[in-house]
Amino acid sequence: MDILAQSGQRGQRRTVDALVKAVTSRYDIVARYYKIKRQLLGLDELYDYDRYAPLETRETRYQWSQAREIVLNAYNAFHPQMAEIADSSSTKNGFTLSSAGKRGGAFAAPTIPSLHPYVFLNYTGSDKDVMTLAHELGHGIHMYLSRPKGALEAGTPLTTAEMASVFGRCSFFNDLMQRETDPAVRLSMLARKLEDSFATIFRQISMNRFEDAIHTARRSEGELSRERYSELWLKTQRDMFQDSVTMRDDYGIWWSYVRTSSMCRVTSTLTPLAISWYWPCSTSIKRRGHPSRPNTLMCCLPAALIGPKISCAKRV
Repeated sequence: MDILAQSGQRGQRRTVDALVKAVTSRYDIVARYYKIKRQLLGLDELYDYDRYAPLETRETRYQWSQAREIVLNAYNAFHPQMAEIADSSSTKNGFTLSSAGKRGGAFAAPTIPSLHPYVFLNYTGSDKDVMTLAHELGHGIHMYLSRPKGALEAGTPLTTAEMASVFGRCSFFNDLMQRETDPAVRLSMLARKLEDSFATIFRQISMNRFEDAIHTARRSEGELSRERYSELWLKTQRDMFQDSVTMRDDYGIWWSYVRTSSMCRVTSTLTPLAISWYWPCSTSIKRRGHPSRPNTLMCCLPAALIGPKISCAKRV
């Protein structure tokens, strides 16, 4: 039985193999980006703790009404029904704007088919918050349209759970960039967007390679020591960053922050997340035009460059 089908992810092994091969064969994209970032930061050497350092501390703030307008316009450009559903989520009982007693994070909850999905987020006016709004409303739209399936069949596996939300992020990002007039802020926004894509596509696959390495080593070597885990973690991370980032030996222990449940499952929860991110990015690029055009690459440069190597993406 296919390992993804066995775990309820409804995917095929050949799809995962194609994804892993395509992503690992283009690790040079990650290395090239971080070499450029090192230069932009004015550093002689980029360490593992420098990877997410912002290029610009200034940022534009958006009122709630502005955020709603930006996100709804982006969804409406794709299909008016998506904007209509998203609008109902952000104006009726789908949102609570009270800050008292709220905890961190963001999520969407479908509850039951007879009720409109709920969306939860903390909004402080940053461009990241606007992106989170687009993301969570994507979930809300997906959940709303799934209601006719009923409570037992409306749920989605990991391979498709993030598709609508990621598509929402891709659709609105170029609109947000066009609104920003400060070149330095625009560059910082684009860098964060690329790092977001790296984290979900390349980083997820690099952790999948670590997961594969520890299971393979366990079969031949027996119980693995903490030092062996760290050795395999550093190798799979260095494979991705190559010579662009200096990975300190202390970074070897960072495997411990990966969820234990992820490493102990029959199949990885990492590759479905990368698949879930990849497909809507490819769709967004195809909808905007030829992937060689710079404006189409703002959404997800990694997917644009590795796309031709995955046959399923050609049929999107």
